[in-house]
Amino acid sequence: MILHRFGHSRKFGTPMPDAADLSHLPFAWCDATVAAAVNLGLGRDLTKLSAEHWLRVLTNVEARMGMRGTTAPFGWREALARQVGRVGP
Repeated sequence: MILHRFGHSRKFGTPMPDAADLSHLPFAWCDATVAAAVNLGLGRDLTKLSAEHWLRVLTNVEARMGMRGTTAPFGWREALARQVGRVGP
């Protein structure tokens, strides 16, 4: 997998936002987050997860996206939390 200087992979073609503008991550990140929570037996309601369970989901999401050839940009955890409606840690 070759990541181009514009932050997307040749295989998936998913452009990554700049680190300075992480107001919105690509849909694949939200999809991976829900899939991780469900596979961990935590359900689909990400807003009700405890901080410990949320951390398990984030660790799983980072691994999933890494297997897809996507490098997590700086600040992705906070951006993802905002995007899925989580207020706290």
